[in-house]
Amino acid sequence: MISSQVSFLLRYGLYQFGETVFKNGRISPYTVRLQQYPPNELFQFLAQLAWNLEQLASLQAIHCFGIANSGIRLATAIYEHGLRLGKHAELSILYPLATEQHLSPADGNQEATATALIDNAVTTGETLAKVLGGVRQFGYRPEVTIRIFDREDVGEDGQSTVERIKTRFDLDLISIFKLRDIVLGLDPMERQAILAYQSEHGTTSFKDWIGGQSVL
Repeated sequence: MISSQVSFLLRYGLYQFGETVFKNGRISPYTVRLQQYPPNELFQFLAQLAWNLEQLASLQAIHCFGIANSGIRLATAIYEHGLRLGKHAELSILYPLATEQHLSPADGNQEATATALIDNAVTTGETLAKVLGGVRQFGYRPEVTIRIFDREDVGEDGQSTVERIKTRFDLDLISIFKLRDIVLGLDPMERQAILAYQSEHGTTSFKDWIGGQSVL
């Protein structure tokens, strides 16, 4: 039976099975990416799921920084859903290609407000590197960054993206979906192809998790 998470990703074309070649030459059996002109309802639902995550559910105040151009709609949806939940929410936009950011200086309530950098995807961290300096010079101290999907694999350096972002920027990387949320609900052929890929490139955490599951 297809899980609700897989059904969601398939409905909006986010998950696609089929070989994908990354810039480093690695071949993945699947890809997860936004299609062109995704509907607003997609971001609205992603925002609901984001606020259900343990890391966000307990927050009472959040300042969402959408990273242009890809992260603006997701950040806006998370901000708007936060308001509907009665949270204190603010929204700003960061421009990676800008030589300087134009932001209002942080006020004295920053310790009580979570500052979240939001983008659809985070891989190498190069985009974060371009915007973090501008955010910090205005007095903001982001602790988390939010993206849509965690592949739960490691790069050539042996680190996952989560580990890389934590090491490089001291930021916690939160994903609305993880591979483990969908892999058991996939077609058996797809599941076995992905697990074969993960046996070589998966994180230790994923391998430990899948070892305790029934996947046949």
